[in-house]
Amino acid sequence: MATLRRTTTDQWKKEHPDKQHQYNRTPKQKENLLKQKKRRQDAERRIKKLCIGYLGSRCQYTGGCACPTRAGFDICTASYAFHHRKRASKKFQITAYIKDMNKSIFEIDAIEDLPAALVRELNKCDLLCQNCHHRLEYCDTCHRK
Repeated sequence: MATLRRTTTDQWKKEHPDKQHQYNRTPKQKENLLKQKKRRQDAERRIKKLCIGYLGSRCQYTGGCACPTRAGFDICTASYAFHHRKRASKKFQITAYIKDMNKSIFEIDAIEDLPAALVRELNKCDLLCQNCHHRLEYCDTCHRK
């Protein structure tokens, strides 16, 4: 079994001269990269929020959910999961698809603007809070569909 070799930054720079640009960014370049990353994350969150709205904005677990979304509270988009009713019909993960979208991600402002493939996949899903999704997927003592 091979052991991992730890290298210092200087050693890495010597071994990878073609990747020097990663360490030679100016503060302005670093700032611009952070702005681009934040803009991208904001767009991904906005699209996930649209997908959540498309599915009703509430946890749809019928097995006795007591989560705040059933009571009508609005919670963070990260608290939701897209649960495929039938695993065999699953073509891709919704959140992975959103992260892999290209520049068009910045042009999506309404449900009508969502790609057709994403809408088709959403139609195969139930919206669950993370607690209910975990209960449904992983809990052996709970009822499985």
